[in-house]
Amino acid sequence: MVGHRACGALEARCSTGRLPLVEQHLAELLEQRHTGLGGTGDREHRFEVASGRIICPTIGDTRKEEDFLGHIQACVATDPEGTWIFVVDQLNRHMSTSLVRFVAARCGIEESDLGVLRNRGVLKSTKTRRKFLRDTSHRIRFVYTPRH
Repeated sequence: MVGHRACGALEARCSTGRLPLVEQHLAELLEQRHTGLGGTGDREHRFEVASGRIICPTIGDTRKEEDFLGHIQACVATDPEGTWIFVVDQLNRHMSTSLVRFVAARCGIEESDLGVLRNRGVLKSTKTRRKFLRDTSHRIRFVYTPRH
């Protein structure tokens, strides 16, 4: 299982200046927002629960759908045939059409089975895309945190 943390330009701070690697990425209460970077940047990483490893850390200038998709593609490329469970929040970019198409292709689901964007099938709406991405029969799936 893989966890997710996206944030806009955050930096861990600690009185000693040093934290063990895993704690650096998990110390949300010690994070400090930077200003002056000109917009919201994006820092993505995956925390592999079983081993405690950080997988595929990426830093980007934007937080767009294609940035998130690229990060997921890079993670899956580290184990192309593996089973992946991503824990994410409910941002639209985490339920995008491009993400559905990527998961479908990797899980052997025909593009024609996905329906038509905003019309029918899996691609009809955010709700239908989220349901597809949560499907436990897929080897790549997403778990969405509750809205808060």
